[in-house]
Amino acid sequence: MIHIELIPLEHPLPADVESFGGGDTLYSSLRWNRAFSGRDAASSVVVARDDRGAVRGTLLAHLMPEGSRNTVYDVGTLLGTAAHVAPRSAQLLLGARNGQWNGFRVAARAPSERAEVLNALVGGASSIADVPVGFLYGTRSDAAEVATAMGPDATLLLTEVNSTVQLGHGGFEAYTAGLPAKRRSDVRRDLEAAGGFPMSSDVGSDDPVVTAWAGLAAETQRRHGQPADAERLASYLRTCIDGAERAIGFWYGERSTPTAFALALVQDGVLWVRLVGLRYDEHGGTSGRYPGVLVFGPVRLAAAEGLVAVDLGAGLADFKGRRGARTEARWSAILSGDSAIDRDAVDARNAAEAARLRVDLVDSGSGSVRV
Repeated sequence: MIHIELIPLEHPLPADVESFGGGDTLYSSLRWNRAFSGRDAASSVVVARDDRGAVRGTLLAHLMPEGSRNTVYDVGTLLGTAAHVAPRSAQLLLGARNGQWNGFRVAARAPSERAEVLNALVGGASSIADVPVGFLYGTRSDAAEVATAMGPDATLLLTEVNSTVQLGHGGFEAYTAGLPAKRRSDVRRDLEAAGGFPMSSDVGSDDPVVTAWAGLAAETQRRHGQPADAERLASYLRTCIDGAERAIGFWYGERSTPTAFALALVQDGVLWVRLVGLRYDEHGGTSGRYPGVLVFGPVRLAAAEGLVAVDLGAGLADFKGRRGARTEARWSAILSGDSAIDRDAVDARNAAEAARLRVDLVDSGSGSVRV
């Protein structure tokens, strides 16, 4: 028998819950979500215990009365015409609420036991409010499990592609040796154009350099047609730094006035590249600095420190794949509440996203991506 507890995330958690954790990724971790809690959501930890009181699973739940200001994490925006859920309306997000790689944690391997725990977790979370529910940007298998726990009215949406560089032994040389010859030439060309590898150092949330980096990030976002406010981005960068075990900056030029930078976060043996800022020339080029701060600098440092992977995040799968990243589709499980799902519209949307993202829907078990 599984028993459910709902604990506000801002409250002190029992030691066994704290050590069990919230999920298997940075973005579903307790620390990350605690750093972002209280801004526009009431966040809770759903805890599943067995009859002996042992923790069997945890799932974060975020009640957002006005939806999400981040459109990629807004259930109504993702559903589009597939259901009559208005953008920026009340919603409940399960697991991660930003970062586009979701997860949950269940201590059960037998399928029947795993399903029992997850059903209890999702059911406990859904009891928080009668609003649309979303588990966004999980692996195909995780999203399918959550959709099953949500019940027959849930649907699966293909929502992004994530890119990760897996690391073994041998440092940066082993990474480049694993690339095709043409790709190795591209790496040499990019590094020559950039003047070598970027500089790097640990960064704290009180480091004055964060303000300068936020300004460069704002310039980059505006160049791509996105609204950007440097002060808001500085606050966001500080929150990201506080939400991980360690933060590392990579940059070209002067540390306080870089021509390119990336902020990456260490969590559970993975380096997660979170934000990039760039200065472009009049032709829109970055002189090799973009792949330098996004991929080559982080890969070299992660390999040297014995980390197992560098997560490059969502988007630009072709660019990242040509530099050795493995790509994997991200899926979202959504329960639209009182609004019925138009299954034909879901199928059409998934097919269109598959074409855009170059995802092979036939191989739906692995969510493989053609690059």
